[in-house]
Amino acid sequence: MKLRKQTQLKAVLATVIGGLLAGFFVLVRSESHVKAATEPTPSNTPVDYGRFFAPNLPTPSAGTQPAPGPRQPHTRTRAS
Repeated sequence: MKLRKQTQLKAVLATVIGGLLAGFFVLVRSESHVKAATEPTPSNTPVDYGRFFAPNLPTPSAGTQPAPGPRQPHTRTRAS
């Protein structure tokens, strides 16, 4: 729809859109269901980044090293 020469329609549309936007902001500001946290959460707790990506794996003990498996020979594939 072209609104080239319809200034009254442009004004009405701008007013309606502005009213809807203002009503939305009033509605958002009036919703006070969410209360702020009364006790601050401790922000200086240490984070274990070693178990971050795999939390269910057992932690390796400090003295044990995994046994090296048999080495596979390095083979090249032929380019096509």
